Amino acid sequence: VQIFFRKGAGHINYYAYAESGLHFSVGCTDGKSYSVSAPMPEDGWRHLGFTYDGARLRIIEDGEVTGEAETGEFPPVTDDTPLYIGTHSPGYKWSLAGTLDELCISEGAIAPDELLVELAAARELDAGVVEVRTFEPTEGALVLARDGVAGASIVVAADATQLQIQPARELHSYLRRITGAWLAIRTDDEDVSGNLILVGESHHTREMGLDPSALEGDSWLMKTAPGRLALLGPDRVLGGDDANAFDQRKSVCGTANAVHAFLHDRCGVRWFMPGRLGEVAPESSNLEIPELDVMERSWRDYELGGLWQDQSWARRNLLGTGQLTYHRGGHLWYTLIPTAKYFDDHPEWFALHDGKRDGKGNHLCTTNEEMRAEALKNLRALFDEGYEWIELGQTDGYRRCECDACEAQDRYRPAAGWYVPTVPADRIHLFHNWLAEKIKQSHPDRTLIVIAYGPSAAVPESIAHSPYNVIIEFTHDPDQLLAAWQGYHDRFVSYVYWFAGHGSMGYGPKTSASRVAEGLRRHIATGSKAFYLCGGGDCWGTDAPAYYTAASLMRDPDADVGELLIDFSQGLFGPAARQMMDYFALLDMATRSYHDDFGSIEYIPGEPFKGESVTPREIYPAVFPEEGLARMARVLDRAAELAETDDQRHRIAFFRDGFDFTRLTTEAFVALEHWEADKTNANLAALREAAGRRDAFVDEMLRRQAAAGGDLP
Repeated sequence: VQIFFRKGAGHINYYAYAESGLHFSVGCTDGKSYSVSAPMPEDGWRHLGFTYDGARLRIIEDGEVTGEAETGEFPPVTDDTPLYIGTHSPGYKWSLAGTLDELCISEGAIAPDELLVELAAARELDAGVVEVRTFEPTEGALVLARDGVAGASIVVAADATQLQIQPARELHSYLRRITGAWLAIRTDDEDVSGNLILVGESHHTREMGLDPSALEGDSWLMKTAPGRLALLGPDRVLGGDDANAFDQRKSVCGTANAVHAFLHDRCGVRWFMPGRLGEVAPESSNLEIPELDVMERSWRDYELGGLWQDQSWARRNLLGTGQLTYHRGGHLWYTLIPTAKYFDDHPEWFALHDGKRDGKGNHLCTTNEEMRAEALKNLRALFDEGYEWIELGQTDGYRRCECDACEAQDRYRPAAGWYVPTVPADRIHLFHNWLAEKIKQSHPDRTLIVIAYGPSAAVPESIAHSPYNVIIEFTHDPDQLLAAWQGYHDRFVSYVYWFAGHGSMGYGPKTSASRVAEGLRRHIATGSKAFYLCGGGDCWGTDAPAYYTAASLMRDPDADVGELLIDFSQGLFGPAARQMMDYFALLDMATRSYHDDFGSIEYIPGEPFKGESVTPREIYPAVFPEEGLARMARVLDRAAELAETDDQRHRIAFFRDGFDFTRLTTEAFVALEHWEADKTNANLAALREAAGRRDAFVDEMLRRQAAAGGDLP
């Protein structure tokens, strides 16, 4: 495969390559992609064009169309992922075995007969050198731009990795957007005069006496010196492989944190939501930086989970991990002893149910010595890959092994794997503690995150304490349980479901900023130092303030939630901020009603900890009464009237979609209640009409939001 260029993470934006012919693909916002192919050119220099003109894809060779596909008009995917030239991605095993020259990216599709004219013009172009001037600061330490002219260059090490190169590119892009100035990216083996912004470790930062390896976790530095601004932190990637750069579990990104913190704290950039319309970057042709000497580390050890559906947004909001963390959301047993690999030869390693061992569910016989030895070998192999923390947990939907040896280890007897207050499945704790003790011998500097979930939620009865290399991961959180764990151990993290009924509301509102803040702070008060936020990131049109608040509190759990929401609303909605804050407050009250009426679970020692099952058809009409919906609609109408820019109107319309989904869903459930109470033809017609309105709205909303491309989540 000979790759010319590729853009996009996961779903492609654009992709051109040669493999027994020429191929060109463009991604659409609805998840589809469109492609065209052409014969392979003969050897020698060829001028190739790859175009999409709103009606067709074309491959053009030396001014002649050699491949064409009629596609009709579709919205191409647009985002801020890097454009890779000559390769698929950093560290990819195949790169272009040839030479590209005179590469041109145009603002629109160029007709075939005009391409050769463009080529001739490109060959005459002298790009020159970007002007960089040295300005005297008026009140700060360093002028980065004045009157739209660059006052500094960005410098990375000559051997920089993606963990420094990508943040440097982002810094360049945002400073260009803010000031209009072009701050060139140079390397530290070049002779660069004037002010320097040093991104990542280089010989310049070493001359300043800065050593990022001395910092903990994914801390970062922002430090000025005469003519210098250093932005750096510890950078590590699993296996030293650039392909793992910025993977939420496989990389530690201190330099990226430094750049994003600088843009946030010193330049006023905000990433309230993913997408172009979720960002705010204040424009000013002048940018002067005061003296800085900042070393900071986010409060959290890690934040993983649902907010990583958009990795760029998560990184820019300083989420991530301070160590290389193998965390798959629980249930490592599937990885340590997978049924598919071991059951045929070792059925005795798997749980005994009703007198048989069948391997279903991948549940283990935790007293089997051979199984333990194999699990330990596989766990050590994961640590040998370079992971520093690994989460350890039993299978989901746990069913206990009924063999005599396992049953003798505890009094846990539920058929299903419920959490039963004060009745722990010690067999699980004993197995996990045995693994921890063995890891302590072979990998004394590594850590196991042991999930306290379902049968392993209660504090063990037969173990006095866990080893120092164990962190307990809360999943259930009644006060009595948290207090019991605090009396047993002193290292905690949390696995939470957004303090919400995660699966009950569909696209509708599940949680709120105030509820998330209360829940996070409650766990923090127990000593929890990190969070896996299960779910989330899928309902930006209703829960965006909660997501932004959660991300902000991962840096500073004492941040004022009211101030965060003011910043969020003023940044996105301008003169309509007050009305949007009122709307979010109404949603907050509604979600609180939902949790007060439907979300509580009674703690009863010896009884399974589970709440009553409730359905959306019960929740929506109770939480969103007609008068409440009408009030929300009035507030949103007024916000739309006050908006001054198209961007503000588009943002309000995005949240209006979330509201209208909620309103129309509620109206359909109310119509269903009326028909079930009185099955008249009139009520049936009203039900059909309400359901039809909702379905038509959902189809239109999905079409409209898909057409928005990378503008919104």
